[in-house]
Amino acid sequence: MTLFEEGIEFYQAEKYAEAYKCFENAAENGNADAMYRIALHYDLGRGVGQDNIKAVEWCEKAAELGVGDAMFTIGQYYYDGSGVERDLTKARMWLEKAWAMGKSLSRYLLKKIDTEESE
Repeated sequence: MTLFEEGIEFYQAEKYAEAYKCFENAAENGNADAMYRIALHYDLGRGVGQDNIKAVEWCEKAAELGVGDAMFTIGQYYYDGSGVERDLTKARMWLEKAWAMGKSLSRYLLKKIDTEESE
């Protein structure tokens, strides 16, 4: 079993601190999915203190490595201004990449951006 898989099992058992440690070790070894999971831990404050800035940092790392869910999430962070200054240009960029990866919820936020930019 990989560190990432172990982290998933801990997370499903609601042992968030143990899950975080597994994801952290996997991320140090370059696992982009683990980086995204770390972002979620910081976003939700599970196993670590809630920290929007660290959530954004980890999410962006995972997105840059091609994790579609991370692309959607970082786009949402930029759209909402959660942990970062609100930036519709960056939000659009990440949401378009997520859309191209098949993340259908991206289309909803892209339409909202279109509406806001046309007003």
